[in-house]
Amino acid sequence: MVTSEMKIAILGAGAAGCTLAGHLKSIGHEIRLFDLPEFSANIDTVRRRGGIHMTGELTGLYMPDRLTTNVQEAVNGADIVMLAVPAFAHDAFMDACLQQFSTNQIVLNWTSYWSSLRFFPRAREIGRSDVTLAEASIMPYMTEKTSNGGVFVRAVKQRLWVAAMPATSTERVVRIVKQLYPQTVAAENVLWTSLSNLNVPFHAVNAIMNAGHWEQTNGDFDFFGYGITPAVARVAEAIDKERVAVAKAIGIDSPPLPELMTAIYNRYGATGKTMYEALHSLKSHATWRPRVSLYEYGDVREDVPFGLVPLSSFGEKFGVPTPTTDSVINIASVAIRKDFRGIGIDLDKLGVARMTQSEILRYVTDGLAS
Repeated sequence: MVTSEMKIAILGAGAAGCTLAGHLKSIGHEIRLFDLPEFSANIDTVRRRGGIHMTGELTGLYMPDRLTTNVQEAVNGADIVMLAVPAFAHDAFMDACLQQFSTNQIVLNWTSYWSSLRFFPRAREIGRSDVTLAEASIMPYMTEKTSNGGVFVRAVKQRLWVAAMPATSTERVVRIVKQLYPQTVAAENVLWTSLSNLNVPFHAVNAIMNAGHWEQTNGDFDFFGYGITPAVARVAEAIDKERVAVAKAIGIDSPPLPELMTAIYNRYGATGKTMYEALHSLKSHATWRPRVSLYEYGDVREDVPFGLVPLSSFGEKFGVPTPTTDSVINIASVAIRKDFRGIGIDLDKLGVARMTQSEILRYVTDGLAS
């Protein structure tokens, strides 16, 4: 039920951005869909098709009120701005957009990956301390582009954790987001949202441990049903235990992945106490096939440098061993021929390398760096 029409700017017109745009337009909001000029083909596809064609859990054809590659056209006067691009595209979008946001605007990144901590100091350096940066632990949908340019929505997630940087702004952000997504829940802070991103423990593990089959099929295989074997799940579970331990050392109580999966996907059958049980019971994802080169698979390019590398970096700082996480980073770097540690996010890049545990918690709570 729409309480009042909002003006919503969505940055990124890939599968995630188009699904946000189509769904929010379908419930009565004004939608401005933006992409960077070099990705104008995404905007052109929506225009040529007469809107965003959604199938699956959400259906219909919906045309955004504005399609643009001009960021000011998109964000000017918007009640909220939503960033919906992979972590490896965050910098390009924020470089183009951060200076252009309206005064006191809320910018919610649906793909956490430490984005609020990454861009909080940058906003202040360029005099944009008025902009409220926020992030969610996960996108509202499991969605993918279809061959005809539409989107197929596999699932609408039941729980969306959101936090602002600093946490003193979280209540304001959640109050707005909850009008659009009633399943929104306030998270403790942006450490919680980034540490509780449930993609990080298993996506890259599945890809690397199935590298031979992946390269033979170019990713055309059942990612969950075929790829997540008991052995693969055990490796992912080891990473998840390291994640939970690192979070605890920082002062964050992040649930194990099966518990997160149940909270988010219970209506789609997700249940079980082990990683294998939780991933194999997920009916909505049962037939998903990546169908992309291992070298181009976005979740390796995203989850290793922006998920596993910061996890390892925090572990090193707080004396928490992360042997399985480190092994996957190293093997993925060799297999994909990328220096994931070099390009990844460590504590220096997050601006917290010299802070104590209590100083980091204070920083994410009130924005004051010691």
